[in-house]
Amino acid sequence: MLKKLITITLFFIQAYLIMMGRYSWKELNPFLILACTVLIFILYIDSQLDKKPLEINKSAPNRLIGFGIGVLFMGIYLYVFRRMLWGYPDPGSISDILPQLETQYTRFIKGVSPYSSLDQFAWHPYPVYMPMHWLPLGIAYLFHFDVRLVGMIALVVVNGFWGSYIWVKQQNILLKIVAIFLPTYMVQAFWQWERVDLAVSMETLIAAYYLLLAVGLLSRNLVITTIAIILCLLSRYTLVFWLPLFIPLLFINEKKKHSIYIVASMVIAVLVFYIIPFNLKDPTILSKGIAYHNNCAISEWAIEGYTFKSHVYFAPFFAKILPGAAAQQIFLMRAIQAIIMIGLVILGFALYHKWKGRINFYDLCLGILYLVIFLFYIFGALTYTYYYATAIVLSAVLVAMVLLSKQNSQR
Repeated sequence: MLKKLITITLFFIQAYLIMMGRYSWKELNPFLILACTVLIFILYIDSQLDKKPLEINKSAPNRLIGFGIGVLFMGIYLYVFRRMLWGYPDPGSISDILPQLETQYTRFIKGVSPYSSLDQFAWHPYPVYMPMHWLPLGIAYLFHFDVRLVGMIALVVVNGFWGSYIWVKQQNILLKIVAIFLPTYMVQAFWQWERVDLAVSMETLIAAYYLLLAVGLLSRNLVITTIAIILCLLSRYTLVFWLPLFIPLLFINEKKKHSIYIVASMVIAVLVFYIIPFNLKDPTILSKGIAYHNNCAISEWAIEGYTFKSHVYFAPFFAKILPGAAAQQIFLMRAIQAIIMIGLVILGFALYHKWKGRINFYDLCLGILYLVIFLFYIFGALTYTYYYATAIVLSAVLVAMVLLSKQNSQR
């Protein structure tokens, strides 16, 4: 019980540090976020070693009850999220994220390339967003509601699947209710401390994709896992740093036929939704997008801008110790980030080799996914607070698994 209390306490501290730590800890804050992140990972892995499987009641009524509880929890926060949006009726006046996404969607339905500079802004931003980040906006256009609600509605539905997965476990009802609630705490944290960040972005949609991936991994459901990987991969490229671990372990542990189907589905989806319609017509869109994002990072480092004051990543620290001007520092920062991403894959294989037979590879991959997302942002060249919406949701999943875990008595 003590480990469970420590883990959930770390989760709330982690969320608080991301939102408010800059006021108390400043340059020390990213170190504290990193410490909480690593400790939650360690406690999660420990809870999964020699895990005693929980008995499952697979009856449809139980799954429907869990789905309803998950939808209810996140549905309440859908109302909270709407109130958050009322305070920012014109998000384009604060950030260019939503104007970029909306422009990409409207260009696409008009048969125009979504990937070209936006002339309505003086700095001519080049859209870097992948298709599954902006295509779902069509739902809002079809039914005539605020596009920002698309991601939150997706979270409501996916949290239903999360609740359905949790509720069938033979475990204390209070613990199950807390576990189902935890992902919704992300919205509460932003509502309480950082409303603007979530109100001017579509990070709720990305968080929904990654929560779905977590459900797929935990339930060992290859269909859900495949769909979620495709959605994550075609919305933000960060997942490519995790796939070199997951795909080999998939081939080792699953039937080769199933593994081939999954990888083939990923490749086909990338071809159909990105390469063929966009990249083949203009092979430079990816390099232009990376260059634009890189220039944004250089500008931020040169003036020690807005994100430096948020203290949610190590940029202020490395800006003081890395040699050269901002451009060289950004290059070195990305090199450090890449080394860490490669190191996490190596760590995943090392832990799998060390604890093979003691931990399911799906559970291990979920833990490494959590580290990939958190460390990618903490050691990023340009990180905004709203990026952590997805990370907090994954943290909630790991904490929930610790709460529900039962170890064999011989440990």
